[in-house]
Amino acid sequence: MSENLERLPVSQMNIGERNWLNLGEASRFLGVHPTTLRVWADQGQVRAFRTPGGHRRFSRQDLQHFVTTRQSGEDIAPNGLAQHLFSHTRRELAHHPDVLAIWQEHHDEAARDKQRESGRRLLGLTIQYMARERGRTAVVRDARGIGAAYGKDAALAGFPLAHTARIILFFRDSLNEAIQQRNKTGSETDAEELRLGRDLYYILDEVLVAALDAYESTLQRAGHHAIPGKLSLAKETAEESRS
Repeated sequence: MSENLERLPVSQMNIGERNWLNLGEASRFLGVHPTTLRVWADQGQVRAFRTPGGHRRFSRQDLQHFVTTRQSGEDIAPNGLAQHLFSHTRRELAHHPDVLAIWQEHHDEAARDKQRESGRRLLGLTIQYMARERGRTAVVRDARGIGAAYGKDAALAGFPLAHTARIILFFRDSLNEAIQQRNKTGSETDAEELRLGRDLYYILDEVLVAALDAYESTLQRAGHHAIPGKLSLAKETAEESRS
């Protein structure tokens, strides 16, 4: 329990009671997970008070100020998490150039630029999903759209099915490794690491299934067929990992 939180005088507890939110209410107000808000409060990013009974209370006015002072369009995410995931992913790609080598062989420079932009957007959506507690349905929908576009492009370019799945799995495993490394530095609690990992696997498995569905339907419309059994097996594996 942090000792840096201000004490809320008893005399103020009943004044404008609706303006004082507990941890769960405040996290819903911001649209983030309670664990994320607890970390922000402990780090002083969000002003919080401690009641005489030891409970956290947040001023609605302070929370609104926190939101409005953020840069327009900036996503609310745990402190340093976004930059850590971006940096780790870039390093992993640099250390494993073979992951994208086959993809690059099947696409021209314009297609590669488009895919890089989609990759950056997917990473942003993944971070949003992990940081939010509300508004996640739209994030998953947009992520599925990226996966579907990826699967369709891969099928049209004759990109192998196995490599189509492998790139998404590499991306997912790389981010999971980054989360685990961050925990070792003390930036996340064990519970937070578990939650982030679970959210990460869910959204990227949704992307994988969307990509495989689009790959299959694109081949069918073109009059081709995937290797019997392999596509359905890959989809079943992704779906099982979400359950």
